[in-house]
Amino acid sequence: MTLERRIARIVSELSLDHVLVFSHCLDRTPRLADLTPAMLRLDIPDPASVRRFTELVNEAAATAYTPAALALALRSAAQTLGDRDADVRVEVVWTGPDLATSSSRQTAAVLFETLKSAHESLLLVSYAANDISDVTETLTSKAVERVEIRCVFESSEESENFRQSQKSLTALAEQLPLIRFYTWPKERRPKPWSSLHAKVVIADRRTAFVTSANLTESAITDNVELGLLLRGGDAPARIHDHVTALIEAGEFVPIV
Repeated sequence: MTLERRIARIVSELSLDHVLVFSHCLDRTPRLADLTPAMLRLDIPDPASVRRFTELVNEAAATAYTPAALALALRSAAQTLGDRDADVRVEVVWTGPDLATSSSRQTAAVLFETLKSAHESLLLVSYAANDISDVTETLTSKAVERVEIRCVFESSEESENFRQSQKSLTALAEQLPLIRFYTWPKERRPKPWSSLHAKVVIADRRTAFVTSANLTESAITDNVELGLLLRGGDAPARIHDHVTALIEAGEFVPIV
């Protein structure tokens, strides 16, 4: 595979935000050999992205590419991709063993990126949702910034099969008055064993992280979980609006 094709592939597979940050790192670097993984990790929190960019730097260093030329090639590829596929970008997201051959991103990194990207609204839906300190702090900060936040979670009071953790995020509902919490009341469920089992985080109706991972430490760091990060297109807005309609119809009710 030529270097040009590898650049195009990396741009199509990794976060566009990380590609642009990597380009800025190249702008500040006199020589490709000076751009180390440790330096990249200061600006790019995702290990898979750092690994792919490091491989690209090593390959480009063996050619006549300069940092400026590589940065230009990356930005050009990103622009081309944006022109061709402006509506939607899809990334594969995993929790699990970090394989050297994997180009997928990790659940924890994508979760926090999605939460922090919100400027208008955040919608979180999860079966289990624990009080993870970084998540709670981020949500609190966004609420103070007047981001509308709604959380739809399973509840031990409403589900016969659900055991709510003592660290449940809903246990903090009274301490987080700027965040609205909802659940699915048992009288609205078709069967006693029906569960609120969906897991998704939606920011500003434009970005949706759909995942098998619950909002728990083990799910975002230790389990094997799979998800997709969707940017653009109509899917994020459609998911957001469907959940909103369920709230407005009384299928999901406030946790008091």
